[in-house]
Amino acid sequence: MFFAGRKDSSNRRWDENDRRQDKNEKGKTGQVRGRILALVLENVSKSFSRKEKEVTFALSPVNLTVEEGEFISIVGPSGCGKSTLLRLVAGLLTPTSGKLSLDGEEIVGTDAKRGMAFQKPTLFPWLTVEENIAFGPKVRKENKKEEIERMLALTHLSDFRSAYPHELSGGMAQRVALVRTMINEPEVFLLDEPLGALDAFTRMKMQDELLLLWKEKKNMMLMVTHDVDEAIYMGTRVLVMAKAGGSVLRDIPIDLAYKRKRLDPKFLSYREEIMRLLGVDAEE
Repeated sequence: MFFAGRKDSSNRRWDENDRRQDKNEKGKTGQVRGRILALVLENVSKSFSRKEKEVTFALSPVNLTVEEGEFISIVGPSGCGKSTLLRLVAGLLTPTSGKLSLDGEEIVGTDAKRGMAFQKPTLFPWLTVEENIAFGPKVRKENKKEEIERMLALTHLSDFRSAYPHELSGGMAQRVALVRTMINEPEVFLLDEPLGALDAFTRMKMQDELLLLWKEKKNMMLMVTHDVDEAIYMGTRVLVMAKAGGSVLRDIPIDLAYKRKRLDPKFLSYREEIMRLLGVDAEE
C-alpha cells in the first residue's frame, strides 16, 4: 500500500511546516525568482444564452486569489458553477464579465501552464502506461526519462509500465492520467471530480497519492468535488458555493496539518460548518 511504512517517515512526509516554509520563501510580495505566482479572478462571471431572451447565470461575479502551492477544494450542489469556474481557469470558456490572470498575464484560451484532469481517465488505448505518461514530453521533444521513472516509482506504477489501459483497474488508470498531466509541470492543476468514479477504499488511497504528487511538485491545485470530507482532507482552503446564481458562500482556510485524521474534532467541526452552509444537517 502506498502509505505503508514507519510512522516517523509518514510524519516527515506530511509535515505542515514544509508548506509554511515554502510560503515564507516567497516573501511578502508573493514572488519567487522575480516571478508573480498567483492566479487572480477579478469579478469573473459566466452566463449562457439558451433561447431568445433566456439567460442562465452559471457563475455570479467571483473575486479570488490563489497562490502557488495552495490546494483549493471547491464544493457545492450540482449546477452551482463549480465546473464552470474550473473551465474558465482552463481557458475552455471565456468569461461573460471580469478578468482571469496567471502570473500577471490574462488567461485567453488554453495553455500548457494549466493542466486539467477529468473524472474519467482519458488515456490513449494504443499506448502503454509509460508511453501515455511520456506523450506530452515526446511531442515537445523534451527528455524527461529520469522524471518519468521517478514518477512511476512515486505512484507505484513501475511494474505496470508496459500495461495497456484496458489492463488497468480504475484506480490505476486514474493514477496514470494524473501523472500524465503532472509530468507536463503545469503551474495550475485543475481537477474536475477526478476521484468521483472510484469505490470508497480506492478513493481514499488515491487522495493520499494525489496529495503526495502535489507536495512533490508544489503545483497550484483547484479541485471540484461533491465530497465534503474529501474537500477538507485535501484542501488548504475550501470554497463553498451556493446553488442559486453560482456564487461563493464562503472561502474557508483549513488549519490542519497533513496527514489529516477524519475523526479529529477540528476536522469534524469544519465538516459541520460546510454542511450547514450547504443546507445539510451534519448529523444526517
